[in-house]
This record gives sequence, structure tokens and C-alpha cells, in this order.
Amino acid sequence: MNKLKPTGKLDQETWSLLTRNGNAPAVVDYTVRDEDVKGPFVRKIPKKMEDQADLEALGYRSPLELLAEKFHMSESLLKALNPGKSFDTAGTVLAVPNLGAPEAKG
Repeated sequence: MNKLKPTGKLDQETWSLLTRNGNAPAVVDYTVRDEDVKGPFVRKIPKKMEDQADLEALGYRSPLELLAEKFHMSESLLKALNPGKSFDTAGTVLAVPNLGAPEAKG
């Protein structure tokens, strides 16, 4: 994307591009919203694609899965960043990766 030559090293040019947006925190707070927890959720997603075709919709299994996907991370990492937190309750404040741009509307 930035037309850098692959060197396998963290040289000054690479570091400058990685930090060009300032010193924004890597992790920020996110408050779980009603739409994150309302569902509908799919209890079990079949492993075979042929069986998935019979589902009404290929949705998320849980609010945890939805939130992990929303922030481009695994469920286990989201849990590790938020020990003891509820992922299925609107209003819960979670630590999530700072994705930079605000969420698109529409």
C-alpha cells in the first residue's frame, strides 16, 4: 500500500509510516450497544457449506462473536483484554483495538 521495499527490518521509513497518525492509543474503550446484543443469533452453524445453505441467515453465534468480528480480533483475545466483563449486556465498557476511523453510517 505504501510501496515500501520489504526488508524484514523496522527501519526509519517504515516506523515513520506506522506512526504518522500520531500517538493514538492502541486500545480504546467501547460501550456495548443494544444492537450488539439483540441478535438474532444462530445457535449452531453447521461445518459443511451445503448445510449452511439451509440456514435462514448465516449470522453470529453470540454477541461475543459479533464484537470480536467487529474489532477484527479473536474471541479469546477480546476475553483476555476484558477479564470478567459481560459481552451480552448493553452498556458494558470493553477495551478494544483502536481501529482509527469512526464507524461508517449507512
